[in-house]
Amino acid sequence: MSVVDQKRIARNTLLLYLRMGLVMLVGLYTSRVVLDVLGEVDQGIYDAIGGVVVMFSFLSTTMSTACQRFFSFELGRDDAEGLRTVFSQSLVIFVALVLIVIVVGETAGWWFIEHKMRMAGRDDAAHWVFHCSIAGFIFLLMRTPYMGMIIAREKMKVFAYISVFEALGALAVAITLQRYGADKLKLYALLTLALQTLTTAIYWLYCRLFYRECRPTLRWNGRPVTQLFHFTGWEMMGTLAGTCKTGGVSILINMFFGPLFNTPLGRAQKVYMTIAQLQTNFYMAVRPQIIKSYAVGAMDEMEKLFFQSTRLTYYLLLVIAVPLMIETPFILDLWLKDVPAHTVLFTRLLLVGGLIDSFGSPLGAVVQATGQNRRYQQGVGATLLAILPCTYVAFKYLHLGAEWALILTITFSFIAQLVRAGCVRRQTGINMRRFARDVVAVVVAVTLLSFALPLCFREFVFSTLTAHPSSPVLALLSIFISILWTAVLVYAIGITSSERRHLLDFLKEKTRRQAKEK
Repeated sequence: MSVVDQKRIARNTLLLYLRMGLVMLVGLYTSRVVLDVLGEVDQGIYDAIGGVVVMFSFLSTTMSTACQRFFSFELGRDDAEGLRTVFSQSLVIFVALVLIVIVVGETAGWWFIEHKMRMAGRDDAAHWVFHCSIAGFIFLLMRTPYMGMIIAREKMKVFAYISVFEALGALAVAITLQRYGADKLKLYALLTLALQTLTTAIYWLYCRLFYRECRPTLRWNGRPVTQLFHFTGWEMMGTLAGTCKTGGVSILINMFFGPLFNTPLGRAQKVYMTIAQLQTNFYMAVRPQIIKSYAVGAMDEMEKLFFQSTRLTYYLLLVIAVPLMIETPFILDLWLKDVPAHTVLFTRLLLVGGLIDSFGSPLGAVVQATGQNRRYQQGVGATLLAILPCTYVAFKYLHLGAEWALILTITFSFIAQLVRAGCVRRQTGINMRRFARDVVAVVVAVTLLSFALPLCFREFVFSTLTAHPSSPVLALLSIFISILWTAVLVYAIGITSSERRHLLDFLKEKTRRQAKEK
């Protein structure tokens, strides 16, 4: 009997996409309102300080990955008592991490803000934002085990509801900001902290009410703690390196170019992170199934799911990235009233890097399922950590532009995927030559063809109809052709015949259900 529940994956993915659609629309509108209210300088300061606090986010990301791995593993073995023990011991680690964040954040972090960051004469507001950001991060850290339990149990409906609540709360914060407050930046930081506190309380209350294992036991068992520390110790290295790709790069750009360059970078990152939720949501539904398959020794099913999910994860980003990269100026003009300089270039570079990074979640999930992540994190961590010193040299000694931070990030991200692939081959025995042939070669071919037709269409229109490049009608038609053409390519050559058959069966079943309901 198969341990991989394809219907559950499809159902959870659909729920997460519905959640993402609403969250994306609300989030994009909210960020536009906030930028209008704060202005480019205050928004740049907020994004720059956020970059400093993001440097601590490797703690929450690491523990989130560890919690989901160990919770899913115990659920796969159907060990209720083991699950409760792992959860209880994880809370002890989280309390210790909170103390570390407070000490390091309010000492080293404060010193860095005070002496190294450029705040354009808004030092008092910047200090206020920093303290609120540290407090908000602590609440984000404490919600991690509860959110991990919901995801491990694949209760994506609950996760979706809470995420939508948080997005609507952010919209309420933006509307409040428009009407009240002498210092908008200070008020924004305080209201954001209040929203993070309330969201964490909802996660805690739900898990306490519905999951017995989330009522911690006082019985001490050192074995789960040892396993968690061993796993998270190496996981932390890779996560810290990944954090440096975003927060560290943002800090360096602030140091060399000032907060006005943080604003376009922050807007570009907002666009990318919104689109990246497509693949994040999908893999959130797939990851528990991969870990549970490994827990019961179903290696063939795990490999099949790994191949399928890698292709689909990439395509989910590609189908949006193609029209967005081709029509970036038009889309940003629709979203923002005034598009900051360099936003178009930064957005396109982040999307290229995102397509490469989409291989990271599937490759990482397979290694994390084994629980043996030392070599994996050493290799990937060392590769990604090299981004910061290379960027510093590029800015300090070569006097290159801010965009080179993202170009170097793309280069090292590609190298990191090669390192990940080598680790998967050594630790799991998965045939990576077949992976290169059946997955990598296919997605590269689909990608090249996806850009070919829309670009030829634009060139044809310009040369024959003398259309203006910024024509809304041309841009909308180009977006439609890009999405349709990419979807056709994915269906025709991007997936296997059995996957096409499963897709058709799924659509037929949905159609029959809708017909019966009517």
